[in-house]
This record gives sequence, C-alpha cells and structure tokens, in this order.
Amino acid sequence: INDIEINDIIEDSTIEEKIHLEERIENLQKIKQNCGITWFESQMVREYYNNQKTYRKIEEEYGLDHCLVFKTVKTAIKKMIDYSQNN
Repeated sequence: INDIEINDIIEDSTIEEKIHLEERIENLQKIKQNCGITWFESQMVREYYNNQKTYRKIEEEYGLDHCLVFKTVKTAIKKMIDYSQNN
C-alpha cells in the first residue's frame, strides 16, 4: 500500500476520483499500521497485492511454502477487515 503512486493508477481520471482514491489509500495505510499485523504479514500482503505476485512466485523468491504465504496473507487481511469494522 505504501508503494502506490496515485498518478500511476489513474492518469485519465478526474480530480474527484483521484482525491477519493487518495483517501481510500490513506485509510488503508492507517488500518495497516494499527490493526496489529506483523512485519512478515505486511510484507506478504505487499508482495501479493501491491506487487501482484502469485503465492507460488512468493514461495520461489522467499523460499517459503506457498501454503504458509496463503495463510499469512489471509490472516493479515482478516486482521485488517476486523480492525476496520470495529473502529
């Protein structure tokens, strides 16, 4: 989430759409910082979502089992959703 550049995502969008996207990214960053996920969980989420890598690709690059990567991403996302729903 920290690596996202607004202009790279929606070059042809209106100012209102860019502002809305900036607000959403800011909210996601706050959730990520405050929801209690670990550095490792954060890293796996970044690789999977921001860098759009498959579980198998992450497995290859980090030397981890793809099942561990899947469970880690799933757990981190659950923590983020739970936090956002309760705060």
